[in-house]
Amino acid sequence: MKHLLFIMILSSSSLLSQVIFKFNKQANITNWKTVDDVVMGGRSSGSFYLNHEGYGIFEGFVSLENNGGFSSVRYRTEKIEIKKQTKIKIKLKGDGKNIHLELKQIQAIISLI
Repeated sequence: MKHLLFIMILSSSSLLSQVIFKFNKQANITNWKTVDDVVMGGRSSGSFYLNHEGYGIFEGFVSLENNGGFSSVRYRTEKIEIKKQTKIKIKLKGDGKNIHLELKQIQAIISLI
């Protein structure tokens, strides 16, 4: 993947919204981490950085050697109160390749419509 533009917004029907992360030139990306198949013996590699326009860039090489085959980027955030929100809106721009997006919940019950 060459370009990853990612904005996550939790919103409710009453026009209240909370931006979880928005890329810009001043964005702090220290909580974004790449995880590759080297954790299990693979040989893929990925990197994540901000470009000069402030977009988050995730790029790398995926190798099938040694039973590998993935490179990923993860974002860790503090606990977020979402009781008043009813929707999740994600804006993502890629390069036409398949993208797997996984949202995990810890100690939370989320009902998505």
